[in-house]
Amino acid sequence: MPPSHQLATGEMVPNRRPDHHVRGMDLDSAIRFRPPARGNAGLKGERRVGHRLRELGVPVLHGAFVADGAGERELDLLALLGGWIWVVEVKSSLGHPPRRIGPALAEAARVQLRRQMAALARALPGAELSGVVVFSERVRIEPPVDGVTTLEGLADLVAGQGGAPSAATLEGWRRLCAARG
Repeated sequence: MPPSHQLATGEMVPNRRPDHHVRGMDLDSAIRFRPPARGNAGLKGERRVGHRLRELGVPVLHGAFVADGAGERELDLLALLGGWIWVVEVKSSLGHPPRRIGPALAEAARVQLRRQMAALARALPGAELSGVVVFSERVRIEPPVDGVTTLEGLADLVAGQGGAPSAATLEGWRRLCAARG
């Protein structure tokens, strides 16, 4: 039975047969890390969310790129939380006043997150994955959307996670850390 891959809400991401080659790359080269590009509009928000997760005692990796059939997908943050490797998609409204995030914008971010998780699942077969969208600035999410939170909501998310990672999940995290260097 393939491992679970789900959003923070419990919504399942379709499992695909793990490919041993992604666009001609072996699994060890399917994941790479590089510094964020200059001018990355979301970099400040990503750093804020990563810092907050570290304050909460969560190990975090930043700057991952995973190969998929269409090229590469950038994963803003990866975190080892509870029994899962979490993909954290950060959205920022830096420089804008607090605003309302409606269902359409939240769902667009969740679609992006699901694609990122599917790419990571192919690169880390057997690892248990989960994901969440985090808005790094003060926003109101109305109505509340499962799998979407704010910087202020991270403490509740972390507190709600328990359990120990499986051997395959720990091996996946080890591979990510080794790729990070």
